[in-house]
Amino acid sequence: MKQSAVLLIFIAAFLSAGDGLSATPGLFRGYTTGVIRPDEGTVEVELSFSKPVEEFASADGQFIFAVKPARRPGKDGNTLLCLFMPPEPGRGLSALVRTGKGYYRVDMPSFSYVKNEMIHLAMSWGKALTLFVNGRAVGSTPMKEGIGPEFLSHGFQADMFPPFNVHAMKLSTRASGEGDVYPGRLHVADDDTSFIASNGMRDVSYRTTRWHTSCGYHALIPAWRFETQVYTEGETPFMEFIGVAHKAAEYRVSIQAYDSDGVSAFTTNTRISLMPDGVHRVFSIPLALKHDYYRIITSIHGADDAFYTNAISILPRTMGTDGALSKFYGQHRDTDVEASFFTKLGARSTRTWAGGRVFLWQHIEPEQGQFEWTQADAYVSECRNAKLDILGLLGNPPRWAALEPDEAHKKKHPLACRPERWKPKDTAAWGRYVFETAQRYKGVVASWEIYNEVNFAPPARPGSFSGSVEDYFEMLKTAYTEVKRADPKANVLISGFSPNGDRAWPLSLMKMGALNYCDIFNIHGYSGVDGVKDWLAAYKKEKPAMPWWQTEQMWFQIEDHEKRILPTVEYYAQFLAAGAERYYNMGTTEVFADRYIYSPTSGYHITGVFMEMLRTCNAYKGMYRFTGSDEFPVRHYFTRTDGTILSIFASAHASVTAGPCIAAYDSMGRTNTITDGETVPVSNAAYIISAKPLVIKNAVLHARKTVCQNGGFEEIDGDIGEGGLAAGKPRIWSYRDKNFDPSGAISISADANSGKYALAVSGSGKGRVFAVQYTRVPAGNYIFSAYFKRGEGSGQKPHLQYNIADVEKKAELKIKAFDAVSGEYRRYEWVITMPDVEALTLGVGMSEGTGTVLIDEVRFERTD
Repeated sequence: MKQSAVLLIFIAAFLSAGDGLSATPGLFRGYTTGVIRPDEGTVEVELSFSKPVEEFASADGQFIFAVKPARRPGKDGNTLLCLFMPPEPGRGLSALVRTGKGYYRVDMPSFSYVKNEMIHLAMSWGKALTLFVNGRAVGSTPMKEGIGPEFLSHGFQADMFPPFNVHAMKLSTRASGEGDVYPGRLHVADDDTSFIASNGMRDVSYRTTRWHTSCGYHALIPAWRFETQVYTEGETPFMEFIGVAHKAAEYRVSIQAYDSDGVSAFTTNTRISLMPDGVHRVFSIPLALKHDYYRIITSIHGADDAFYTNAISILPRTMGTDGALSKFYGQHRDTDVEASFFTKLGARSTRTWAGGRVFLWQHIEPEQGQFEWTQADAYVSECRNAKLDILGLLGNPPRWAALEPDEAHKKKHPLACRPERWKPKDTAAWGRYVFETAQRYKGVVASWEIYNEVNFAPPARPGSFSGSVEDYFEMLKTAYTEVKRADPKANVLISGFSPNGDRAWPLSLMKMGALNYCDIFNIHGYSGVDGVKDWLAAYKKEKPAMPWWQTEQMWFQIEDHEKRILPTVEYYAQFLAAGAERYYNMGTTEVFADRYIYSPTSGYHITGVFMEMLRTCNAYKGMYRFTGSDEFPVRHYFTRTDGTILSIFASAHASVTAGPCIAAYDSMGRTNTITDGETVPVSNAAYIISAKPLVIKNAVLHARKTVCQNGGFEEIDGDIGEGGLAAGKPRIWSYRDKNFDPSGAISISADANSGKYALAVSGSGKGRVFAVQYTRVPAGNYIFSAYFKRGEGSGQKPHLQYNIADVEKKAELKIKAFDAVSGEYRRYEWVITMPDVEALTLGVGMSEGTGTVLIDEVRFERTD
């Protein structure tokens, strides 16, 4: 039932005890609201670099100062305003500003400094973006417009950790020129200074400027944070707002919450008065919400009206003690995100890759013999406080330790030009780094992984490693020896192999004896268990008692968050059933949170519900088999710590009648209605607790607008980010590329009629080349359709096909081919009357001709 509240209370009732800014070690966070002027301004920083400039190009772009946008500022915009050190092929120092209409960038490739000496850097924006070094303008580019105010988030950050060591900062509401910015003046405030910090960023002051006074500045905006948009049942959710005024102002805030069914669940209206003293205040408005996933719409009415959307996840808390499977899930934890965002998700472990690469050689030993532990120490401390186990990843050399490959090698992958992706020059230096790291964190970091996806290496696309199988084998042996010398109890994991890299690498390494130099086998799950079956079989044959982990997967290939729900649950269950001891997800702002407003996605909530249900389980026991079970990619059951059974069903379009049930929950963790102790609806997923394994009495297939799944080929298995489109394969579809034509080929194409992807089918004319998927349909009238486009070649005839099996298991194949396909996409259809069938196979491809046909938007729709 919807709840509502009208709050007309004095300001003090809303003041939050916090400052509305996330707290992570090494990052200074300050307010942008009323501090950074969108149309013009200047930021100055005083810092000392503690590693050579040439070492910065090895890693991803590293930010000295950054403002993240409050909404997408362009096609590829992740940062709104920043000073940073670009990665290869960039060099030196860069300044960048995005306005919402475009972006402006100034680069100084020749940037240099004296290590550990203070240096003054600045950037200004307005009529031009200008970069300054020690008061001298070193580059400038004209700007057509300023930053759109709606793109400014409520906070900025500056990196106080090595290698930047930001010591002081000043922000101004005026674009500065030469003569205005120089080292001595940074510590002196003037009439345009909106913020000044010194003494290692400990002494901080927000100030009123001429701009504030002239325009009577005031503002109230949401304060988006990762940790304040996720909750567990029993906590009180709230919305935070940052307010500041240099002129008295009053705002009316309306918040409307919609549950996961899209039903209005809560409404509140609040009046907030801002005092004209230039002080930033945080206001918290509580939300009376039960556990579920909510879409929040906020309107703020003041001088102007503004509207915002975000999401809140409130995860259920079920009864029961933790079992052995409570440690199944791990998550890559970003260094700039508070740990609670991950622990509430159900993560018990983190892997130091993606946004938390704190143990990589390039960071730990940026100069030979000079070890830097500051950020790694802080990360370890935070994880220990959050009770997160750590899987530390070792690898990726600094430039001084890397052997540079030839230019031909560097052109084979976008990352192959970076020294961190080259093989080490010296095995002894590699061994010292491994030993020093493992020794420092002895007894704290329990597991070490040796390199990431090392099989993205020659002769495949060399995105991770420039060496050979033999080179890696020697590095693995050295690492294993040095880790065990430093900490005999620590586990060593072989590299997590990507199914989209060189598939021969893991098998070759096993033949060399690599399993004698690791304690845990390791794969990456972008292609599911089916994509690594041969590797698992080979390792189990040699080391049957050795555990194996899945240490990297994320559904970044599926852009529609709602379409990620079912495959997410499917992969968790699939890897559990196959015997994976641990499963690590990656992709905080790619998969589990909106990059701009930090709201949890539905995938975050679904994962949290899954892990809350699995938390009380000890072991996987099996899969149910019943008539219609193929409609349920997940139909697994587990033993719980109290002796009961947890059964998980997942389907896009079916429900089950099973019993007897004790309790049932839906995919969002809400209590499911149980009819007569048996009938359980399935909306993506259902979790059922029973005294013993369920008796399945019936499976019901629900009507769907289109029977064909993933007909737009937008849902992709495989790591296309690292391996390119050739590494991808559309979910649900199976290829029949060489069954009738030995030269046939099928691949993902970016030449789509709609969306991002299509299917490219190629052949030599010797036989059909096609892709299929399996389903069931009730009797009725249907239209089978697709968009086809002719590629290079001649005589191409694309086709649609279906194969039905009746109750007597008699197959009946029907094919409809199409002539005169043009060089532009065009829709083709086939009207079909379908009898009652037990199984239906749908197919699409090319029947005749040579060359390629592009296919998109395949549909099989009921018309009656």
